[in-house]
Amino acid sequence: MKYFQFLMLAVLSTAASANNYPSFLDVTIGQQFDHPDTLSGKDTNRPATQFRVPNYGPTQKYFQEFSVTYLNSTNAVSIVTAEVVQQSLQACEEAKADVAKLAKAKYPSHQPTPEAASQLGGYGEFSSAGDNTYYVIKCYRSGGPFWILQFQLRGIEQDAQLKKAWGEFFGN
Repeated sequence: MKYFQFLMLAVLSTAASANNYPSFLDVTIGQQFDHPDTLSGKDTNRPATQFRVPNYGPTQKYFQEFSVTYLNSTNAVSIVTAEVVQQSLQACEEAKADVAKLAKAKYPSHQPTPEAASQLGGYGEFSSAGDNTYYVIKCYRSGGPFWILQFQLRGIEQDAQLKKAWGEFFGN
């Protein structure tokens, strides 16, 4: 029976990863999300659309899902966010260190961003000169006893486009 359960798990894992969902680190900022139904739920009343995606690949151990935000005018991914609640600051910091290794392997030229050059204040931000994509990885506490590990992929150009679009939307 255990062999059958293992075999079924292997088949389901293979089938899931064969879906049209990219893993969290494989989403490309500035391009359309790689799934045939990406635009099917587009929110045409707002400047941006956000949706959740099941996560596959090496970050699945830390994040079961992630969210994608894209600018409706270009359909280009602007922000990818994954979060998970941790029981303690120590657990969060340990998971953060592991995820940071995966990010470093994917973005080897990215270094901690100096606060003066930071898009978001410098805390946990990593960027590379001449690269539009940067990432933020941090542990934070949000109003309760638990810590949250957050990982975001962002685009410098896309941040500016989103800021402008939302400003126009709200009449600023």
